Amino acid sequence: MPLSIFGFGKTDVTAGTEFYEDLMNFDTHQDYGIWANTTSLALDFRGLGLPTKEFNSFANLLSVATKGESTCLARKSGYCVLSSPCEYYATTGLWDYDFKIRFTTNSDTNYLRVPLASFAANYDKEGGACVIFVEYLDVQYDDSKTIMLGGMFFQSFYAQYT
Repeated sequence: MPLSIFGFGKTDVTAGTEFYEDLMNFDTHQDYGIWANTTSLALDFRGLGLPTKEFNSFANLLSVATKGESTCLARKSGYCVLSSPCEYYATTGLWDYDFKIRFTTNSDTNYLRVPLASFAANYDKEGGACVIFVEYLDVQYDDSKTIMLGGMFFQSFYAQYT
């Protein structure tokens, strides 16, 4: 699905302001080819997959948002780990961050704001710490050049509308 907006940041509804850093998989120097500015929907994928450059940008932004607490693994199936369980971050403002997504259509200019918390879960393999399943995709493989929306993306919408 083609994209016209894909960013990470937050909206302050009260103040009427927003700030989002662009994470689009633009086709600079033919890095992405036909996969530029696209997403894939995959129920067999866990979280949100970002190609190499976009994952690295997200990792830096998350580090700023967590004041250096996050550790993101830039390797196959890499994700980001925080030092405490997810419940701890409810009062820190971290869950105020989201992904702003607008799919390219001819019918409207609507967009989605998908909360960062949609991709977070306490993970036994990390000692019960909060893991943000925004995952590293290696762009040397064609199927890793698109932004991948996995099962956790769909679960967040199912929970909102049921």
